[in-house]
Amino acid sequence: MTVKKGDEIREVTHYHYHGWHAYTTPPPNMILQFRRRLVEDHRRANPEEEEDRSSPSPEKEEEEGDEVKEEQSCEEERDVEKGSPEPKEEEETAGMTTPAPGRKRLSWPLPLVHCSDGGARSGMFAALLDCLARAEEEGEVDVLGTMRRMLSERRSLFSSPTHLRFVYDVIEDEVLCGDTSVRANELLPRLQAKSQRLEGGADKDSEYEREHRLLNSLLPR
Repeated sequence: MTVKKGDEIREVTHYHYHGWHAYTTPPPNMILQFRRRLVEDHRRANPEEEEDRSSPSPEKEEEEGDEVKEEQSCEEERDVEKGSPEPKEEEETAGMTTPAPGRKRLSWPLPLVHCSDGGARSGMFAALLDCLARAEEEGEVDVLGTMRRMLSERRSLFSSPTHLRFVYDVIEDEVLCGDTSVRANELLPRLQAKSQRLEGGADKDSEYEREHRLLNSLLPR
């Protein structure tokens, strides 16, 4: 729907998740599929953000540049101590101007989340969005820190250890399994590939066997 206030116009998309009843937790893979839908729709609607995802931020470029200079300075000091000649000007310039790889800046939706009472379900889903975005962007998660920060703003969000465990379980599924969905027209060749023995392992298991071990390592919850 379109919302207009003065000269500002915004497109608002409303999602209604039916499979999460009060005092329950849904299967992690279902919540992860729902979250992927939000991310994909957001990126489709904001292509200009998608173009910037692989561009390093100015702050990151400056930080990486400082690290290169500092590292090179240390190398020069060691060379002088050993009595070796100072590095040539062109070599120093080349080292300083080599672009350092920047961290990807990902685009994430910032939805307004609400359940029947704006409590535990809203809190768990908001915590998941924050933690998974940080995991994919920075390579780290801080579930306890995220939920502690949220509790400082609203004390009634998480009233049971089950809520904390659910957030950890969903993140574990995403980190260990990723997106396991397969398009229907790709299923047959995918199944044939699963039956082949995998190279690189001492036991040379098939993908079925490895997935079975992974599945049993995640259960029971």
